[in-house]
Amino acid sequence: MNNYVNTLYQIRLLETQEECEEFDQLLEILDNEQNFDLKDLFMVFDENTLEEEVMFGLVHYVESFEAEDYLRSLLDSLINIPSHSIYWIEILLKRILNNDEYKKTLISILGSQDERIDFQLKSILQSVQEDNPARFSSPVDEVLTKLNGNLEK
Repeated sequence: MNNYVNTLYQIRLLETQEECEEFDQLLEILDNEQNFDLKDLFMVFDENTLEEEVMFGLVHYVESFEAEDYLRSLLDSLINIPSHSIYWIEILLKRILNNDEYKKTLISILGSQDERIDFQLKSILQSVQEDNPARFSSPVDEVLTKLNGNLEK
């Protein structure tokens, strides 16, 4: 793991103003850094963070990558995603499902990943759907249709 990403991970709870400022500064540094694996950033998300607004900076940062790179990295991270990150992964998936371009790209890349990723993604998508069926039933069903086809193979 890149040193900057590791530091983000270490301060992810954002318990002090100094940590919040350092978190923002590290995201700016990473914006110019080429030597890190995008999927490592998904481990930084933590539902126990004290400053959700600052953590949303990380949401916007990962979303700034080219759609396919972002989505493949998100999928690849699911195999080792810590439980403290699931809340934020759900937020990312809701944002993906609310964006037709991202949703289509996600559906198009499903099928080439490890089966364990498929199971984790299915579980998280079902949780998203259960939280707000009126909003997410249809888009989740679109993704699950592709995912279930992959799981049957």
